[in-house]
Amino acid sequence: VELPAGQDPGDFHANGMCDALTNLTESTTRFLRWRIERIWGLADPNDIEGRSMTAETMLQIVKDHHNGMIHDDYIRQIAEITELSYSHLVEKFKGIEKTPKRKAPMPAPQEPPDDDYRRVFDQPPPDLHERPRRVIEEPKGRQSDENLDSAECRALSLILHNQQALENLNLWPDRISEQFFFEGVHREIFNSLIGSTTFEEAKGRLEHDERASSLLQKLHQEGPLQNLDDGKVTATIAEVLYWTAKHWHDEIASEATKNSDLKAAQELAGIHQLLSDLIDSLDPFSKAAEQLLEWLQSLGKGES
Repeated sequence: VELPAGQDPGDFHANGMCDALTNLTESTTRFLRWRIERIWGLADPNDIEGRSMTAETMLQIVKDHHNGMIHDDYIRQIAEITELSYSHLVEKFKGIEKTPKRKAPMPAPQEPPDDDYRRVFDQPPPDLHERPRRVIEEPKGRQSDENLDSAECRALSLILHNQQALENLNLWPDRISEQFFFEGVHREIFNSLIGSTTFEEAKGRLEHDERASSLLQKLHQEGPLQNLDDGKVTATIAEVLYWTAKHWHDEIASEATKNSDLKAAQELAGIHQLLSDLIDSLDPFSKAAEQLLEWLQSLGKGES
């Protein structure tokens, strides 16, 4: 609801204008519908792969909504606005998992006396402060590295073909760093582009990595993205950061569960909230984005 400039709900009550406030609030858009319409407004309706990726994001938002009775209505709405098959979206929706909810901090476990612990459990007390060995896995539930419509490839295309658009928004060269990209082929391409002035120079830096070199060649041949505006550019960069942070969040959460690492699991509660804030704002300069970047940098230094 957008109130007249300089007014808040209390002004309506103080001036005896409660009916006017009621009329404003009764015509509001439901928050779930508003989020879906906002994401669709950032998409390119003429790009079939872009519509598919956007539909996936909207389905995730619907999946996370607590009222299951309205899920089907919103799936139909998504099918209508994206012009994608309703039955296909239903199948996709069934395979999506809810975003993990924040859990209340768990009390520290009470361990039995040392002299009884070995007798009862026949093993030493677990060291919850020892960081489990991290295994790097490919992100689950995402497009393949070679899909040119993934957020990562769209961001790399912007750096390759549209650096001026990034500079105009103060995103390049100071804002976007390698922490925006998950470890692997996309980060390799990003680092090759940073120190290069031409495509040939960037490709030459990737001679040791055939996959990265091949993907960079595809991005070059594809040419610049079409129908760009400031909102789509900033949203793309924010989306890259979101997926990278989410990959690390999910990986650490999985390891914490396997190793009963309560401390690590509790620390992720705040990261989950930052992820929600970032996907809502799609602002790479937001406070949530800044804190997620600091967290990702700390992972690189072994502090988390």
